[in-house]
Amino acid sequence: MPEVKLHRTVGVRVGHVQIGGGAPVVLGVTCLTPGGVDALLGPGRDLLIVAGDGDARIFGAGAGLVASAALIRLGLGAAAPPALVALGSRHAERFPTSQGGEALVFLGRVLARCLNRWLDLPNS
Repeated sequence: MPEVKLHRTVGVRVGHVQIGGGAPVVLGVTCLTPGGVDALLGPGRDLLIVAGDGDARIFGAGAGLVASAALIRLGLGAAAPPALVALGSRHAERFPTSQGGEALVFLGRVLARCLNRWLDLPNS
């Protein structure tokens, strides 16, 4: 099966997984302070579309490349700290607020299930 680059498929070049609660750092995963996911998304919110410069807390050195972002909560269950995936794009209108939110939330749910299996977390 040929390799498919994410940025070619959905136009996204910067992506990170954020885990709250001081979890150990793993390649490709950035840890936030406890409460960081709720501070970024808002309590109980599953999706936030952001236009403008990328946030260095999320995108690190790539923040200057980000013109719009989608922050998606990952429901990993009670056995894991809160988490989110951040997708960044150089295009200011890549994540329009008027459409596509349901698909991004669905992507977050699928990714959360995959991470649960990869990390061997109990389903909850």
